[in-house]
Amino acid sequence: MYKRFFIILFLLSFSTSFAQKVKYKDIYTWLANKQYDEAEPFLKKYVKENDDNPNAFLFMGLLYEHKLNKADVLKETKKLLLQIDSSILYLNKAYTTITEKELRKNDEYYESFKRRDLRTGEFGVKLSDVQFFLEKKQQELKERADKVKLTNTYFVLSDSLYKGTQKLFANLVEKYRTNKSLVLQADDETLKQLNAISVKFDSCTKAFGIYKTNVVALSKGKYDQKISLLNIDDISKDGKEPANFFENDLKLWDYKIFADKQTKLIKTDWIPVRDQLVNLDIEINKLRNKLEVDSISVYTEIQKIETKLPYELMRTVDENPLPIFVLQSKINELKYKSLIVSNKKLRDSADYYIMIKAIQSEYQAIKNLDSLVSKFDLIEIDKRAYDYQHFITNTFNKATILKTYIRGLQEYSEKQVQLKKFELNFRTRGLKWLTSDTDSVALFNNPGEQYAFQPLLVIPDKFTTGLHYKDTATVSGYLFNIPTSRKPDLKFTFNLDKKYFSKFRQAFAKSILVTDPAAQIFFVLIYSESKTNKEGKYPVTVAKIYRSDGLAWQFDFLLDGIPATANFVSGELAISTSDARVYNIDKNGKLKQ
Repeated sequence: MYKRFFIILFLLSFSTSFAQKVKYKDIYTWLANKQYDEAEPFLKKYVKENDDNPNAFLFMGLLYEHKLNKADVLKETKKLLLQIDSSILYLNKAYTTITEKELRKNDEYYESFKRRDLRTGEFGVKLSDVQFFLEKKQQELKERADKVKLTNTYFVLSDSLYKGTQKLFANLVEKYRTNKSLVLQADDETLKQLNAISVKFDSCTKAFGIYKTNVVALSKGKYDQKISLLNIDDISKDGKEPANFFENDLKLWDYKIFADKQTKLIKTDWIPVRDQLVNLDIEINKLRNKLEVDSISVYTEIQKIETKLPYELMRTVDENPLPIFVLQSKINELKYKSLIVSNKKLRDSADYYIMIKAIQSEYQAIKNLDSLVSKFDLIEIDKRAYDYQHFITNTFNKATILKTYIRGLQEYSEKQVQLKKFELNFRTRGLKWLTSDTDSVALFNNPGEQYAFQPLLVIPDKFTTGLHYKDTATVSGYLFNIPTSRKPDLKFTFNLDKKYFSKFRQAFAKSILVTDPAAQIFFVLIYSESKTNKEGKYPVTVAKIYRSDGLAWQFDFLLDGIPATANFVSGELAISTSDARVYNIDKNGKLKQ
């Protein structure tokens, strides 16, 4: 309270006398108490009017030193350096003007310098102590000025380097737009751009490190930035926002990590893979020439090349890489054409199953090609030509030639799919027919009235029996084997009674076939499920046939029940009917009672 009261009284006295000449002893009261802010206007006025007071020079120097702590080391750098210069200027004037005489005359102004003389034991002020203080203070200020300059230089430099890095990055983004295009279109110039980004950002962080070692002490902790590095994952979105280097939470895009990662990816993976793709195309073209010139299947070789396609690597950047599509299309085409060559004999095979299996493999191969190329939009080639310029130039020379090739494949595969589908259906239908001389024998029920052979029983891939209507006057039964060639070598017929098995009564006809274990003896039963009008029984014709000698005998029977099963036991044929009766026929065809 006393101190405040004193200051108020002092100010009141100054207010009345400020227009008059300022007395130094009145200002000194503030200076002695280090109340520099209060003393500043009066001291400056005093020094302006009086240039012969060394102690005033001393405190002017100390006043400017005091003001240094208030200046912002980053935003008021020029002001800060001017204050340092002013402080050094006045301290130096004090140094050159403070003498022994000054100390004796105004010793009350140098109270802070008084020391006990160890030799005499008396308190006093030594000129050497004052001079040492002034020399040290000037040296500290000069060092501080150097640190301020250094700090400001590297602060400005780090900010400038970061902006420069962002500009280089912006140029890169403007050229490539996306991460995919950046990698796919990369060349030596791209690598130079990435290196420049990496080097400049590295210089930025190093400059910032030098700045950071000085700024904390100079700013009394006001500036203590902590860098948070942000990843650049998508160049179309990331890396654009500027940084505010005055903020303590300093967020910087990590351009070095991005540039180094992209450089490694391009050098390690993509430049080698581009050459690999061109080399694979050359290998495929050589196999195509071998296939076309020598008519030799290259299926195995093309499968090996297929395993070399860098699917996974390329799809890390592009989900649908154009070169993979082109090379796979070429491979699928050669697979199909190789099958055509290697399957030639199989397609001509007498074995329908072998023939169909060959056609099925070809059909599947051409469908693979068609499904790959049919949905491809040729406009995609124009859109992606820049990304795959290296591949297109070294394989097809121009994008227009590539488009012509793909369009040709689309037309070719579409036609071949239809041809193979027709061939497969035609051959598959052939499995349902036997070819007997000039006639066709169906292997399914109800083929149609226009056919002479009407099957009653079909044992798949073994035997078939049925009715043969050679003309309107006769009907006979038949037994054919069913070889894979569909050209039977076991063909037997036997007469039937038209009265029971005419076309009119065909719907009631059924058949049972019995063979011995070695399939050398056959019993063919053809019966009607319709009773005779006169006897009221079921007509049955049994034919015994030897594979080697043909028809041994045939007899007609009238049974009380409909045949359900038949078994060949001990040389005799046992027929069981639906009404649980059993009829035995001996080896000569006689019905045993």
